[in-house]
Amino acid sequence: MILWPWGLQIQALYNVKVNPGEQTSIICEVVGNPPASPNDVILVDQSGSAVTHTDHYFRGMYHSITNFSTVTFYDGLSYTCRVGDQSKELSTFETYVLPEFLPRNRPEIYPRAIRASVTWKKWENGTDLGDGPVEAYKVYFKKTTDSDWTAHQHFPVIDQDQTSYTADIMGLDWCTSHDFTVTVKRPGPLGEGSKKTFSTVSTLCDAPSDGPTITGTTSSHQNALQFSWVVLVSCCLHITNLRNC
Repeated sequence: MILWPWGLQIQALYNVKVNPGEQTSIICEVVGNPPASPNDVILVDQSGSAVTHTDHYFRGMYHSITNFSTVTFYDGLSYTCRVGDQSKELSTFETYVLPEFLPRNRPEIYPRAIRASVTWKKWENGTDLGDGPVEAYKVYFKKTTDSDWTAHQHFPVIDQDQTSYTADIMGLDWCTSHDFTVTVKRPGPLGEGSKKTFSTVSTLCDAPSDGPTITGTTSSHQNALQFSWVVLVSCCLHITNLRNC
């Protein structure tokens, strides 16, 4: 069967799906007889600057694929593929939704005086938010009054069947409100989700560092002494005790 020649036509223009903010590749697919050569396919950004292609191959006898890699995109940016007198614009880019926990799946916190245990269940596709797969979790904490988070520990997902995780955080301020969160990371350098879902708890009181402080003694009669002392019984409360002996 002999096919008569026909002009080149742009069949598709799209990007390789990546995480928001990452560089991507733009693919321009062209059909024609004879098929397109690498020099036939041109990609320009919205300023008119040409993008260098990195790969060119064929899918079938008349279907050519041209790959333009390391392309950066952001809101308002567009690219145009040109083949002869034809052009096709790409202004909407495919990106993954970064994974994160729903508020009902926020981490559970078990506080002590200067430490806390953070426990969470694994991210579930279809139950939590965003796109998998998940390759790691990361634990953060901060005082509730602070704005910046402190990174604590990175948990790579080694066993896909593991359903829960626990992290122990030491060195906290006792009797202080703290925020705790666990982020979810999918593959890619910018694959870490947000810290929007977090838990807030207060650490407990610490044990008194010293014994009771005697504040005075009095004697009401010959066979009795009255002692007064102060002892720390809670984070913000002192109590004065009087006792006769």
